[in-house]
Amino acid sequence: MFARGERPYSEKVSTKNLYGMHPFYMMLETNGKAHGVFILNSNAQEITTAPGPTLIYRTIGGTLDMYFFPGPTPEEVTQQYLALIGTPTLPAYWALGFQISRWGYKNLAEMKEVVERNIAAGIPLDTVVGDIDYMDRYKDFSIGKDWKEFPAYVDQLHDRGMHVVLIFDPAVQANYAPFERAIEAFAFPIRIANIQKAKFVEWERFDQVMNSTNSLYPLVNGTKIMLGVVWPDNHTAFPDFLDSSGNTAKWWIAELVKFREQK
Repeated sequence: MFARGERPYSEKVSTKNLYGMHPFYMMLETNGKAHGVFILNSNAQEITTAPGPTLIYRTIGGTLDMYFFPGPTPEEVTQQYLALIGTPTLPAYWALGFQISRWGYKNLAEMKEVVERNIAAGIPLDTVVGDIDYMDRYKDFSIGKDWKEFPAYVDQLHDRGMHVVLIFDPAVQANYAPFERAIEAFAFPIRIANIQKAKFVEWERFDQVMNSTNSLYPLVNGTKIMLGVVWPDNHTAFPDFLDSSGNTAKWWIAELVKFREQK
């Protein structure tokens, strides 16, 4: 198990990695009693079954913290596990309904076609999710040339009683207006008061910085900001949403407001 995206290509191709992982198992005995085991480790892991009631656990390193949950019922095991890791946030009620989400729409027309086919087939549909296809070259807070009518389509879906969810990646291109606004802290809507410079994930020390990369971008050059490669054409910086000042969250909200007000 390793938290990285790996699509399920086919039944014949072995794919093991997932976007997220929970190294937890529950054992249900023949008498109806249950127990659970959670192995907390941040390294890449592999868990396989063996003949008999046996699991083989391998990890490439790190600290092993093992937690045992005695149950004895499956419900109590689940409650004990959640008492340790925390309960999930309850989303809006409508978000618990039927959703359609995929990556790979060529344009808005194809999305519309998929939505209408589902409705025509009698498949319940409460929410339509827009993946990064709708963006201009996969840049946050943008709409691509083949999606110009997307805002109007969102209004149409709302009129039909459906909801729309848009994906935004927590990675902003380093030579892009939203990043410039984050660094220079200007041109925000007046309603976002006292906004200051946002923060981005940084290297711990300057000798760790990839200067050959950072030097390509004037606003990043000479800083410890960590740049990476995600979906956009150029390198991206990663907002530090754990910024205790709250400035990063304020900037992100301001960009969402600015994007929402586009027509």
